[in-house]
Amino acid sequence: MSTQNSFQKRKQGLLCQPVADELLVYDASTQECHHLSEEVTFLWNFIEQQPTVALLTEAFVKVYPQHSERGTEFVEAALADLTAKGLLTGTNQLSPIDEGRRQLLKASGLLLVGTVVAPLPSAAASDLLSIVSARYFNNQVDSPNTVPFCGSGGSNGPCPGTDLATALSARISGGTFNPIACSNGNFGDPCNGILKECKVVYRCRGVETSLRFCEGQMITIPTCV
Repeated sequence: MSTQNSFQKRKQGLLCQPVADELLVYDASTQECHHLSEEVTFLWNFIEQQPTVALLTEAFVKVYPQHSERGTEFVEAALADLTAKGLLTGTNQLSPIDEGRRQLLKASGLLLVGTVVAPLPSAAASDLLSIVSARYFNNQVDSPNTVPFCGSGGSNGPCPGTDLATALSARISGGTFNPIACSNGNFGDPCNGILKECKVVYRCRGVETSLRFCEGQMITIPTCV
């Protein structure tokens, strides 16, 4: 294989997080998280200083002399792997890594790049805590003969009310809900003079719970962790 390929790290859309001597690289464009082994992380850190196979191999075997016999093979495999996963740009004519070659390197104690699909942060937050339904209304709308949940203060009577699901969903950050008063001031008055309530059904880690708050009370939802 040619040792004159030139490599560069991709500049945009990558978030890197060191973990001890290894590196996690999140690719926003593919929603994938790549785990770089210690040896691949070493190459990653030197790629732009020594952007060819020959120069990287020379640096690699100085730090990892125990792998000098497979130095060039590993560097070529690592660069091909990084390029195939879209983490490197530049001139590259290296062959893709097949599973047999990957296992041979692994048997020698040399790991390449592991990849998993990672959800977007917004998706993860949605899975943690979400609003299933929410309404600002009077419970007599469902059963006219039912005693109002919040008592007999003010006027009673059926009140279909207002849907609050979108407004309350916007107050969620991760697993935390930002409290807000169940009031005309926040949600308008859908039924003038009628005593109302806020009924909220939320989901925390897949478990649904229903809460009810009288007009004037604060709508609070326990933190979902």
